[in-house]
Amino acid sequence: MILAVALSATYCGVRAQQLGGYQLADALVSAVHPNGCSAGPVLGFPDQLTWVNMSNNSVMTGLFSGTWMDAPGDDLLLETSFHADNYTVRLSLEGGTFSAPHGVSTSNWIPVPNVEWTYYFTNCDGGVQVSERLILPLDFALDFGVTQNEVVTGVEITFLNTSGVPDLAGVYIIELAPCDSILELGPDTTLCSGDVLTLDATLGSGIYRWQDGSNASTFNVSEAGTYTVQVITPCDTLTDSIVVGYEPAVSLDLGADTVLCVGEPLLLDASVTGARYLWQDGDTLPTHVVDSAGTYVVTVTTNCAVRSDSIQVDYVTFPVLDLGGDTTLCDGDTMVLDAMSPGATYRWQDGAEEATFTVLDPGVYRVELASPCGVVLDSITVVFAPRPSLELGDDTTLCEGSELHFDVTAPAATYRWQDNSTEPTFVVVEGGLYWVALSLNGCTVRDSIMVQGLPLPTTELGQDRSICSAASITLDATSPSVLAYRWQNGSTLSTMIVGAPGTYWVEVSNTCGRSVDTVHITEDPLLDLDLGADVMLCEGDEIILDVGIPGADYLWHDGWTLPTYAISHPGIYSVEITFGVCSTSDAIEVGTQDCEVSLVMPNVFTPNGDGLNDQFFPVEMRSIPSAALTIFNRWGQVVFSGIMYPRAGWSGRYVPDGTYFWEVEYTDSKGVQGGRTGVVTLLR
Repeated sequence: MILAVALSATYCGVRAQQLGGYQLADALVSAVHPNGCSAGPVLGFPDQLTWVNMSNNSVMTGLFSGTWMDAPGDDLLLETSFHADNYTVRLSLEGGTFSAPHGVSTSNWIPVPNVEWTYYFTNCDGGVQVSERLILPLDFALDFGVTQNEVVTGVEITFLNTSGVPDLAGVYIIELAPCDSILELGPDTTLCSGDVLTLDATLGSGIYRWQDGSNASTFNVSEAGTYTVQVITPCDTLTDSIVVGYEPAVSLDLGADTVLCVGEPLLLDASVTGARYLWQDGDTLPTHVVDSAGTYVVTVTTNCAVRSDSIQVDYVTFPVLDLGGDTTLCDGDTMVLDAMSPGATYRWQDGAEEATFTVLDPGVYRVELASPCGVVLDSITVVFAPRPSLELGDDTTLCEGSELHFDVTAPAATYRWQDNSTEPTFVVVEGGLYWVALSLNGCTVRDSIMVQGLPLPTTELGQDRSICSAASITLDATSPSVLAYRWQNGSTLSTMIVGAPGTYWVEVSNTCGRSVDTVHITEDPLLDLDLGADVMLCEGDEIILDVGIPGADYLWHDGWTLPTYAISHPGIYSVEITFGVCSTSDAIEVGTQDCEVSLVMPNVFTPNGDGLNDQFFPVEMRSIPSAALTIFNRWGQVVFSGIMYPRAGWSGRYVPDGTYFWEVEYTDSKGVQGGRTGVVTLLR
């Protein structure tokens, strides 16, 4: 245990305070900021206050609350913030002297958990920031050369330049905290293949060294071995180890499916260290004895895996071989001799070693069959007989009402037709597939024929009928039973387009005969329908549309069916006329208007070319399409005569200013004649 002895002290209740695992016994009670700041953050026990951004070569001095003498272990503890810095440190000794200087390098500092600092700059401006906390324990004797008779009263620190400019957060006298740490990696263990175990040796601010030299507080184990860690804490050095084993992967193989001789046992072994077993019959031993055919299944369970395997075991008796009795084949036939027996080997009369042998020629065929259960021999004699001839002929057609006769008679033969009849002859009266099997001297031959039933050709062009002028119809003689067509004009198509009246015929044929049909085509006249141009009616007037054609049918837009239609309202009126097979339609739009006659003439006009009132024409001219205008001077002489329109009349050229008389004659929109007279003044 490391101790520091206090000669005197004015503090109390501070031994409960620790920093980085070190017991704090004293702190500065006076400290002079080297740059004149009045703040005292480095005084007292650990807080979150710090001086930052010290000037290069600036010096801070301070006194502890008591005086201290050396004891074994670390006696002085420095605290800094934000980053590690370079210092030169001396201890103030009783009598106004100093210890030897100790140089502090940035690499000496030990990080401890970060805190939120309240920091002060040179002029005491500051702020708050979460940043690093670092400590550095220094021994009175080892680092400063202080003897056991010298008394420490305070400290002197000279700040040296670093990349981040020096900081200071505290200066303390330390004693070690009680050593109550326990290092326990856990009991030895066995893992499953592929598992990873994390060993955790974390003990406060300890220094760690594992068996491979790594220095993290944890270590990941992925293979079998012995793992050891040494942890150095401020008060002790602890060591522990653990043995980690890995359970091997389960390998289970009952072997390939097999064939045994009857009475031969087979021992199945599924042994795996530390496993549990379950066979298909509930047996739980690692081995199983097979004495009968079947499928054998075992499930092996370990702490890490569950595996299953199976094997099919078949049993054979002494090999049985039977190629069959001697036989007769027909010419061209083949025969396969089968000596198959599980697990056997074969040797035929010609040295072949397959389980089967194909017979192509007459002769004696032998095979020797050898199996784990014994050897047997067998043979067979094969002769060939001539094959009877049979021919039903090529596929053919059969006309409707005809018959097709077959005769396959052969002496001593037997017969079987597709309908199971057994006579040598057969009569076909309809299409279909026909076949016969003929057997003679142990040989059977077959033949078949497809007979297509073909009906007599027929056609139907339909009833005599009419067409409209300039129209056409299609005559269709198409029939699936017809192979050829011939029309009256020599056409060989199955259809004909007819556009004129006349008599038309077609002849159809196939291999079974011919057929002819005729149709008479007449022509109905093309209808001529014209309701006229669109029209405007005077309000209250009526017009009659008459589309009468003798013998025709009529259908107006509203269902009216007479040839005449009275119209007195605006709208669109249409009619469809049908005569025979011909029809046509037309429509007319009817509007209405106010037909009351109105004629208002001006009494003055000014033909001076200014674009305003330059002509003499009506102010209003309604229901008068046009009118005859005559202008007289005061002596009754005609100075103008012409046609007047609603926006055109007399220009007033070639006459002097003055008063003139006018006369208008017109025929209104209803055909009624009328006239007006009046006086007009011409001014330029």
